[in-house]
Amino acid sequence: MYQSPQVPVWSRHIPRESLSEPMGVLRVCTQDDRCEVVASIFFEPDTSGCQTGVALDGSESMRSPLGQGWSFSMSYSESVSERLVQQGCATRVVQDGVQRVEFNQKGWDELLEAGLLVRDPNLMEPIAREVIPYLTEQIAGEGTTAVLYWGCGAGGDEIEVLGEYRSAEARAAKYEGPKVWGEGACLLPALRYFVDRFAEAAFGFYVFIADGKIEDFEALKEYTAFLAGRIASEQANPLKCVLIGVGALVDKRQLFELDQLSRAQGAEFRIWSTKMAATMRDLQQVFEEAVDDHMRVAPCGRVRDEEGYGLRGRENGLPAKLVFTLPKDAVSITLEVDGRVIGQPLQ
Repeated sequence: MYQSPQVPVWSRHIPRESLSEPMGVLRVCTQDDRCEVVASIFFEPDTSGCQTGVALDGSESMRSPLGQGWSFSMSYSESVSERLVQQGCATRVVQDGVQRVEFNQKGWDELLEAGLLVRDPNLMEPIAREVIPYLTEQIAGEGTTAVLYWGCGAGGDEIEVLGEYRSAEARAAKYEGPKVWGEGACLLPALRYFVDRFAEAAFGFYVFIADGKIEDFEALKEYTAFLAGRIASEQANPLKCVLIGVGALVDKRQLFELDQLSRAQGAEFRIWSTKMAATMRDLQQVFEEAVDDHMRVAPCGRVRDEEGYGLRGRENGLPAKLVFTLPKDAVSITLEVDGRVIGQPLQ
């Protein structure tokens, strides 16, 4: 059974006056015989050759968050149902042992005309209009972000491409769901689209939003292993994928397994990171945190411990935030970036 990792029992912040440039924040969390180091590096982001993409869940369960679902208004009551049944606009049926009212088209028209049925608010659109430009500006610089729906179509294995947006275009775009909602949710076609479409990009950063279970999870893992091997052998350019699960229906075990995939497969290159947003309203904050965590500040870089061992090598780009593990008694690290070698005490 999966158990969440223990929370570090003690931590310290290295004082600002003890930080070497370009270190911005350095925190050390000690637990058992090791310590976890979290370091933030202050450089201007490196956006050269970067391509970004966002894939929004287009499965049936996203109708309501994308403003295409319907809900009964506060004025709706059982007496309304009874009247419509008597008028032949609805019938009473038993489904799974529970009696419910099933409306025909005339019944739905009556409900709409009386204002008893109202469109669900589009919760996703205002968020998308904020987070997609944020991603574009932070990672792609002056470039564009490709936006698509995934999990579309009868089999849930189709995608619908909205376009490649600059920041201003993304802020004005409509996000109201795909033409054909998916019955299921297959993520691999969206990943393959980004990989194939932007094969020449120096670095790819792609974010996927999901509100349920991934139906083609095993195929996704197999392709990820194949892709990681190609990147490690320099047959393909590096990329990073972030999967953000939203809501209670997300399979958290899938998120954990995907996050740990490179370690389980013995891959040299980690493609996936995953995050969880409890509700749609939490999505913007989680999205922006994911972007900040993986922002590149230099084309390449490496962190070494005091013995010279490489802790975090990033030939595909050094992120603004680094997290790595050291022995409990470690006293320093060395950052190699932009042709500079920078020592940093941990005490």
